[in-house]
Amino acid sequence: MEPENKHSGFVINSPYFEPKYHFEYDDNSESYHREDGRRKAGYYVTVGKQEVGKGAMQFLELELANMIRPRVREWKEKGYPNVTSTTKKLLEHWNRFNQEGFEQGGQRYFWCQVEAIETIIWLTEAPDAVKVGINLKDRSDSDWLRACTKLATGTGKTVVMGMIIAWQALNKIASPKDTRFSKNILVVAPGITVRQRLSVLIPSNESNYYDDFDIVPPSLKEYIYQAKIVILNWHALAPKKKESLPKVMRDTMGDESDNAFTKRVLSEFPGDASILVINDEAHHCHRHTAEIGKSKEDKELEKKENEEATIWIQGLDKIHKARGIITAYDMSATPFIPKGRTSNTGFELFSWILSDFGLHDAIESGLVKTPTIAVRDSSYSSEQVAGDKSKFFHIYYEDGIQEDLNKKCERNVDLPDLVRNAFKILSTDWLATKKEWNKGVPPSMIVICNNTFTSQRIEYSILNSHLGVSEIAEKDKVLRIDSTAEDIEDEALRERFNTVGKQGKPGADIQCVIGVNMLSEGWDANNVKQILGLRAFTSQLLCEQVVGRGLRRMSYDVDESTGLLKSEYVTVFGIPFSFLPIEGKEGPGPGPEKPKTFIQVLKQKKQYQILFPNILRVQKETKYFVDIDWEKTDKLTLSPTENPVWVQVAPTIDRPDLSQSQKMDSIQEYLGKDYRLKQSIFAITTSIKNNLDDSWKNIDDGNKFQQIFKIVSSFIEKNVVIDADKTNYDIYKNILIGLNTTKITSLVRQAINLSQDTKSYPIPDPINKFKTTSVMTGWYTARDTYSSPEMKCHISHLVQDSKWENIGKILDNEIDDVVAWVKNDHLAFTIPYIHKGLMRSYFPDFVIKYKGNKYLLLEIKGKEREQDQTKCDSAKLWCEALNTDKESWGEWQFRVVKNKPTVKDLIW
Repeated sequence: MEPENKHSGFVINSPYFEPKYHFEYDDNSESYHREDGRRKAGYYVTVGKQEVGKGAMQFLELELANMIRPRVREWKEKGYPNVTSTTKKLLEHWNRFNQEGFEQGGQRYFWCQVEAIETIIWLTEAPDAVKVGINLKDRSDSDWLRACTKLATGTGKTVVMGMIIAWQALNKIASPKDTRFSKNILVVAPGITVRQRLSVLIPSNESNYYDDFDIVPPSLKEYIYQAKIVILNWHALAPKKKESLPKVMRDTMGDESDNAFTKRVLSEFPGDASILVINDEAHHCHRHTAEIGKSKEDKELEKKENEEATIWIQGLDKIHKARGIITAYDMSATPFIPKGRTSNTGFELFSWILSDFGLHDAIESGLVKTPTIAVRDSSYSSEQVAGDKSKFFHIYYEDGIQEDLNKKCERNVDLPDLVRNAFKILSTDWLATKKEWNKGVPPSMIVICNNTFTSQRIEYSILNSHLGVSEIAEKDKVLRIDSTAEDIEDEALRERFNTVGKQGKPGADIQCVIGVNMLSEGWDANNVKQILGLRAFTSQLLCEQVVGRGLRRMSYDVDESTGLLKSEYVTVFGIPFSFLPIEGKEGPGPGPEKPKTFIQVLKQKKQYQILFPNILRVQKETKYFVDIDWEKTDKLTLSPTENPVWVQVAPTIDRPDLSQSQKMDSIQEYLGKDYRLKQSIFAITTSIKNNLDDSWKNIDDGNKFQQIFKIVSSFIEKNVVIDADKTNYDIYKNILIGLNTTKITSLVRQAINLSQDTKSYPIPDPINKFKTTSVMTGWYTARDTYSSPEMKCHISHLVQDSKWENIGKILDNEIDDVVAWVKNDHLAFTIPYIHKGLMRSYFPDFVIKYKGNKYLLLEIKGKEREQDQTKCDSAKLWCEALNTDKESWGEWQFRVVKNKPTVKDLIW
């Protein structure tokens, strides 16, 4: 056991490998200690019916996930026995970085993502002998199989969804009769916001995750477009309402049948197709009814939750009865069903959870921000006992706060001092962060209130500078949302809310968001730095759901000295965590984070857009040529005097009776016809072809035969001389050639030349023949960057590296022929290559466009690795293939520079 204070933070594991350590809390010392090994799958609950955040916590294991975990590990170590060839290709592709380390420019998956998809595949494809005792069907609440993947917010579950789709669809396309798979996939989302963001799962979209995250290996990419994917909001699963019909029809029309419902909802799927379902935020899809809570707000919220859950699950019931659901894969960070006051925990766990990578694991792997909370404050005295918390720990239950915040009063009524002070402290922390960042989008602070009266009072106090920091009080930069994003009727307001923290979007400048109960799922702002909770938190689950909205990271830069992600933080007041590894807000904080730079596409620089050929593979085509060296050929004279064309025969007893002789000229009838000449040429051609070198005998027979046939015909026309009576010349020619096929064959064969020519040509993506700099998704980095108004680049910044620190300045200022350039970072531009028998993706460092539609792929090498020569050879072949059609693709070169590039290196 290693004390926590030997570490600089709670990030102790690499996100790219299975966790090696985990933290355990020691109640006696009130501190965390590092333990060896991975944490078991499970979750914490408060012991007994105590106030959340107080009293002992109990860890409850997820029995099924812990049973499955070692079996999947062993199955993987044995090489995934029993999987299809398609699945094997996908698994090798997703695990390639774990085998050979990080590849510059490549997409590396988080370990939790790979574990999640491997567990899902194991359930379907592993031998039955290793799945004894699992019995997932018995655990499901439905007539179809449900399998849940528990992944904390911010760990990339949408990528896992893309992996599921690729695995299912590509297997079905390869083996149409395999009933374990389907290429008809329904994705159900909890709201408009999430549904819109899931459009990246459509392969034909210009910006899609299969390209952006390199989910499908190049050898399979062209087939993914055959997948049929329908993404629906749960509202679409509601039964058809009769109220909108005329009264006569309402009285006579029966309920919509399951078949009619399914045909209406899933009109894009074939009528006989079985369906695979993916439920995003699946904790909204359940059968159990939660007990109604105490407050009016809780009653309304739970009523809405029950309505959504009922429509969602009953809609899937209808689809299963009509078509058959193979499996429903449930994706959720919190797969729990609310149970109200009848349960000690306030919720019931899904019993079909296959794998678990929870918020603990995400924090310890650096995949989300580390929460910092108030553990002591100046009101703490020596008389207080160990375990007492700061007044800012759970503000709602401090003296007088609950009563005050439940008042139905005007917005200008003063807030309690404790609430005002909490906001003032957090807003000064916000201001310090803003000054550190200095540019780009500002940090944002979120306030979660118990009702709309409180949210209005908070907004009024902020805008009228009653809460201290005036910089946060700009009217256009404070956003109050009293409902979920789906319920916001003002589209402009919804768009501002959905784009908080996104450079160049309507919500980019928002500094404070005020919400009621909880902000919408799918809200993915990553610039949240402070959270203030002003409502009751009745379970640790609720704490996780609310705080999860603010835990998304801005940057995924790896600290080269440790191999770990650099810590990012969010300060939390009023939300009573008592089970997470959290850093206390007492004494000096974690220190200022280095300001992040937002890397984005600059629409105003569209003239520097670069189109990349989206090539699935390079196809080699070898053509085989047969010709003749005429200088090696001789003339061949054929005459009836040397080659008898008729015979005179006579009957004989002892000597022939010449008086009865007859001319035997049937051969003239047989060989003298014109078509017999073609048959002779055919026979000569066949003999020559069959006697070629062994390596040529079975290659391109049709084309090879035609070439030899033409040579033989030309030889006869040019080199064969017929010495015969002009009267019967054509007949004698046909006869004499037919009688001398062996001689002609020998003469032609000795002069034959064999040659071959191999050319490469590109096979482009059938849907998107080009990729473009225009669709790059913006991202943050804390590394040094280069930017200049004169940049001939569609992307705002170049992330600096010692290998290319001056390249931007050279390209922008010293080479006139340069039209545009870009660093191939987050652009998903790849060149396929094969290494150790596996199809890989190579990401060249730079693409430079010159005048005359010319392009240079530039690779700047440091330390060389085993596969680098293979990459270079593949890149050269790729350029060669494109250059066979310069009109369509432009002219391409590939160049490797082993030192810092100079002007000479960058000239076309």
